[in-house]
Amino acid sequence: MLILDSLRGEDSTGIAAIPRAGEIVVAKELGAPFNLFDSKRFNNAMKKANRAIIGHNRYATMGGVSRATAHPFEFDTLVGAHNGTLRNKHRLADHLGFAVDSENLFHHIEKHGLRDALDVVDGAYALVWWSKDDDTLNFLRNDERPMFVAGSKDAKTMLWASEAWMISIAASKNGLEISEIVSMEVDTHYTFHIDHLGNLG
Repeated sequence: MLILDSLRGEDSTGIAAIPRAGEIVVAKELGAPFNLFDSKRFNNAMKKANRAIIGHNRYATMGGVSRATAHPFEFDTLVGAHNGTLRNKHRLADHLGFAVDSENLFHHIEKHGLRDALDVVDGAYALVWWSKDDDTLNFLRNDERPMFVAGSKDAKTMLWASEAWMISIAASKNGLEISEIVSMEVDTHYTFHIDHLGNLG
């Protein structure tokens, strides 16, 4: 999925791996996915039994290119990635402390809650984040960014991406039979509880 999605950006690549046991591992590298795949941190994360893996390929629109500005971003209660660009970062909490609008947005969500962030923010977003508080995988987009999802027919795997064809090719390449690929509804917060055995609740 990261290789396919690199067509949308190659400035940096990162993942957040949420294991069944232990701490979340965030691994980021500059450049294309292969740079990340060669890193020890990525390989250690992928050796674990993971409940979820959030991946992101960045095309930098603000904040420069560095590991610090690469997604996903981790905070005390959540870790997430953002596709899009905000037009009013200055209205987010503590905005002077963040070079990247995406990191600032997740900081605001953690500090003031999702509802407050949505009341403030203006701009394009498709968000994916893991809530450490309740073990949920969350999705939310507005009408300025796409997001597609499909489940495997054996109900054991869920794939999502910015473009539907990415899911189709990734599933086919790995022999994964999937259900219909659907576009996530605009302004709809999807929440999936995933327990420590990796089961959807």
